Amino acid sequence: MAHDDGWQEAEVDFGGSKLRYRVKGDGPPLLLLPHDNGYPPDDTFLDTLAADWRVYAPWLPGFHNSNPEDWTWLRDTRDLSLVLSAVMRDLGLHDLTVVGLGYGGWVAAEMACANPLLFRQMVLLAPMGIRPDHATIYDQFLVGSEHYARRCFHDIDAFERVYTPEPPFEQLEAWETDREALIRLAWKPYLYDPSLERLLAGAHVPTVVLHGDDDRVVPRECSERYVAALQDARLIDLPNCGHAAEVEDPAGVARIVNEVRPKVAV
Repeated sequence: MAHDDGWQEAEVDFGGSKLRYRVKGDGPPLLLLPHDNGYPPDDTFLDTLAADWRVYAPWLPGFHNSNPEDWTWLRDTRDLSLVLSAVMRDLGLHDLTVVGLGYGGWVAAEMACANPLLFRQMVLLAPMGIRPDHATIYDQFLVGSEHYARRCFHDIDAFERVYTPEPPFEQLEAWETDREALIRLAWKPYLYDPSLERLLAGAHVPTVVLHGDDDRVVPRECSERYVAALQDARLIDLPNCGHAAEVEDPAGVARIVNEVRPKVAV
């Protein structure tokens, strides 16, 4: 299904469940894995990437806009990552650059541990998945979903520009669907996997880890530990950004992603 904005929408069957995704662009393949509270209504970041990449943007199985009722059999984040890895292979994709945002960064890391040859490189923005020792990942289940979404931003004006000062019911419903999926997949232990940090030693994928300097959801320690655990990784701090840095500074984050774009032979 094609849309006026150039995005094409498709779905693929996996074990009787339907995984939905969008595609746009003509460059090297890039897999975009979103935050735990989904894609924002503003596609600026995705459109910016699609100017230089062929972007595959799935809705995470079990989350909003992904046929959630089809995916209740998924039990944890590793299950979800294995589904996405298999689907990428079934679509004939390989040598992927993957951009993982927050929870999507954790999913990307799990994929890299199990299928490192699937990826050329990773860009992870404030990835969840590793338990920090000196701080805690913010417990979104102690607050409402809108409060959590606002906390992801350094600049509240940026939040209201994207979601409006009073997000509509459809957006609130989508956030609640996302929370339901996250509870099933990652509540206990809360937003980390005890074995992931050790398993990253086998993920031989060059990685750039990004972290907003005002991220009030994922402590910087998590990003530091990703860099330490991976074989080839570096950390870049993003000024004046929160956990939703790709929404607050889409051009800046896209520029960093484009720096790892494969060079075309002349």
